[in-house]
Amino acid sequence: MSIDTFGDPWPDHLKALMILYQFGSRPMELLIASEITGTIVIDPDVAVDSARTKFLFYDSPIAAVIWGIMDGQEGPGDSTKLQAIATTKVFEATSDWLGFDGWPNVEKACVVFVRSDDSFQCFSAREGSTGTVA
Repeated sequence: MSIDTFGDPWPDHLKALMILYQFGSRPMELLIASEITGTIVIDPDVAVDSARTKFLFYDSPIAAVIWGIMDGQEGPGDSTKLQAIATTKVFEATSDWLGFDGWPNVEKACVVFVRSDDSFQCFSAREGSTGTVA
């Protein structure tokens, strides 16, 4: 699949790929990569990579709040923002609101993964806008 097939929803902007996945009984993992990362491998025979679990919330309906490519972040972020999203169902796609710049000098998106029974939903908002979760 390519931009040639589906079109580019945000021309002239770098893109990031975020995949929330789980193999069998292994912990959930979250892959985050920019379009300039190169080849990406998701292999169920390789041990769980801690880099793919560090941005996840395990005890919340919100599984992850991803801002850009989470550049410079060591953990899942501010739990007060998590609570705000869970309570108001709204998030601001700004570095000021999120408290850090997840991809400096790049206009980015905020992506929120929400648990819903045995599945997940993904909501996003472009930088400078407000997103909502259902």
